[in-house]
Amino acid sequence: MTPLKYVITTAVCFALLSISAILFNFFVDPFLIMDRPRIKGFNLYKVDINDHVRISKAYHPAFSDWNTLMVGNSRIEMGLDPAHRCLNKIGARAYNLGSPGASVRQQLEYALNLVYRQEIRRIFVSVDFVDFLVPAGSKPPVDSDNWRVPSGSLRYTFDGSLNPAYRLSILSDYYRGLFSFDSTISSLRTVLLQAPYRPDRSEQGFNPARDFKHSVQIEGSRALFTQKVNELENKYSQAWDFKYLDGSPAAEFDVLLKFLQITAAKKIDVVLFTNPFHDRFWDILRVNSLYEKHSEWLEELESLVLAFSLIHKNRVALWDFSGESPFIHESVPDSNSVKVPLKWFWEPAHYRRQLGDLMLETMLSNECRSRRHFGHQLI
Repeated sequence: MTPLKYVITTAVCFALLSISAILFNFFVDPFLIMDRPRIKGFNLYKVDINDHVRISKAYHPAFSDWNTLMVGNSRIEMGLDPAHRCLNKIGARAYNLGSPGASVRQQLEYALNLVYRQEIRRIFVSVDFVDFLVPAGSKPPVDSDNWRVPSGSLRYTFDGSLNPAYRLSILSDYYRGLFSFDSTISSLRTVLLQAPYRPDRSEQGFNPARDFKHSVQIEGSRALFTQKVNELENKYSQAWDFKYLDGSPAAEFDVLLKFLQITAAKKIDVVLFTNPFHDRFWDILRVNSLYEKHSEWLEELESLVLAFSLIHKNRVALWDFSGESPFIHESVPDSNSVKVPLKWFWEPAHYRRQLGDLMLETMLSNECRSRRHFGHQLI
């Protein structure tokens, strides 16, 4: 073979392999960014989605029209079902934007990127005490009120201005999703590892937590609890506070206030709510002198919402599910017990859909004519 023929053959083979990889990744859509149909036995379950939730929820919700959003971290992503019967009963087309590990600002930025594009009428916003914590003794950030700082793959910045880096982000994201080694491996895993117990996200952004259930069936609930407790003890053994050295509250309060101002201007109903935690989680906060700070934080949050409602004549609901209830005291079975999940919790920091269903029935009790199971409406 002549050198020229070798070069041409190599180039043609590379081109064919590249096109094949792009088409394969396009139809498998492992990261949920291409809006491809799901086919049973092929790409129904997105088995690698846990590592790509941020990119997925930057694109996936824009493929359909919604009027209701659920916003927060991983707790609401696997706790609040957007297909709940009460939401369906009142005509809510809901999408769960829960994003594991996201900061308060990131959570709200994802919501606003749909607010600026669609006719959103109601937003349920999870507010977690632990998401407002800062290292004790730290100073306030100097640029926390810069609302035009672009964020990753999102089209809009916090205040609604266009993200100048958006087009470049799209190219980068679609390269990752279509032509990268990572996407090709994920596509192969998606096709080869199809099974009902694999990680996934529904068409409404909900995490059914099937992988959690599978882990419990193999190792038992105690293993999940032990792993999470070790993680939480390590994290909260450090010194934390929700106020800075000068006594001012964490910047997340300003972020939340700005969000409420934007949604009020657009006449969007906002329902703020705190999440329930298993008693084992509260034990960790007590040991690390954070339990009392939680009460102070809740008072600060209530004051912010009340002051906002009085000034803007816009009532924002605030529900507290973080208090005492019979649901948080479930005993954890020993390792030799039947390997089934607890009824209400996966582990100390994540409640199950069954408890989330009761929360939604409580918050929607007037419209859905459902029972108020627990929690308190503060505002």
